[in-house]
Amino acid sequence: MAGTAAAIEILDKAVSVTQKLANNSDELDKATLKLELANLMVEFANAKIEAVTMQTLLFDAKQKILREV
Repeated sequence: MAGTAAAIEILDKAVSVTQKLANNSDELDKATLKLELANLMVEFANAKIEAVTMQTLLFDAKQKILREV
């Protein structure tokens, strides 16, 4: 499922950002840190949208199967 792969990719990006922050890298100044955190929030929101979309598709498929039985 493409939706699952997209959600996993988004979560991988989020983990990467949090690892950078956890390493307390000197290369990240305050502005860059704020940008990275904003990007992380966007990525988490996208992952949530993907998860809800997947739930909806699975629910619809289940309903269709139940109607056919």
